[in-house]
Amino acid sequence: MKTKLVLAISVVFSAIVSAPAGAVVIYTTLGAGNTFQGPHFVSLDENTGQVAGSPADLNWAMAWIPSVDAIVTDIDVALSLGDAFSQVDENVAQMFLHLDAGGLPGAVIDNYQFTNLTSETLGGAVESAASSVNPSVMAGTTYWISLSAGLPSNGLYSQVGWHLNDQGVTGPIAEENNNAGWVSAGSPTQSAFRISGRPLPEPTTLALLGMGLFGLVAWRRTG
Repeated sequence: MKTKLVLAISVVFSAIVSAPAGAVVIYTTLGAGNTFQGPHFVSLDENTGQVAGSPADLNWAMAWIPSVDAIVTDIDVALSLGDAFSQVDENVAQMFLHLDAGGLPGAVIDNYQFTNLTSETLGGAVESAASSVNPSVMAGTTYWISLSAGLPSNGLYSQVGWHLNDQGVTGPIAEENNNAGWVSAGSPTQSAFRISGRPLPEPTTLALLGMGLFGLVAWRRTG
């Protein structure tokens, strides 16, 4: 009888620890209803020297801090296809999650790809993508999310806009020109994005569960 009871309780404890929690928002600059501003940062990728006076490659990154320990599940980003010129031939954007390295984007821990972006003349849209890596992130720790336009295959360049948030959220921003490394761009209004994830069990919860299981095993041996 005791053996069956211990086994049953052990199964319950294991289910509590392993059961996947639903995804929650762990960081956002998007407004209620996915609102954002029209102005945006522009990420550019071009065939070198094709557009006079512009960098061949321009990327942007925003710092963010998760509210809870979590496993990243998906991101939502306010993007638009830059069509101010006629030579855009790639409707692709790439997003990356980075560790922090001395106040700048560091090693990449996740990546996402977006296609068929809404034209900037139509105001852009919030695009969504699921994580294929599902990295763990820790509350109170700084991470970065960056945007890179897709490499042009035939035309002169590709251009993607990352719209600003309309919630007044400011924070560290970094830029990278021509693959020369990330540099600080100050702490102005950040772009609009949301990161969601499944919360991880708190260490104290795991410790209590472990102590409970240990106590049950000890009770069984003395019983």
